Amino acid sequence: MPASVKCVFPDPACLTPRQKEVLELLAYGANTKGAAWLLGISPKTIEYHRAVIYAKLNIHCPILLAHFSISRGLIPVNHKLQDPATL
Repeated sequence: MPASVKCVFPDPACLTPRQKEVLELLAYGANTKGAAWLLGISPKTIEYHRAVIYAKLNIHCPILLAHFSISRGLIPVNHKLQDPATL
């Protein structure tokens, strides 16, 4: 599905595997630099993925993104991100 096409109802099937990885990190509260570091990509690439995820899912708020991710079972509720500073 092209990046410019939005889902009528938010559906994680709209997302690529990489976008789902970014979605998970963002939903857990990772910032741009932290998500980029964890995935080994540039912060600009994370910003691009975030914009595409928001557009595809028609969600434009980090809290709603987290709620959507948890309610759809995309991320476990009890998962904790490891602080990159501790690695």
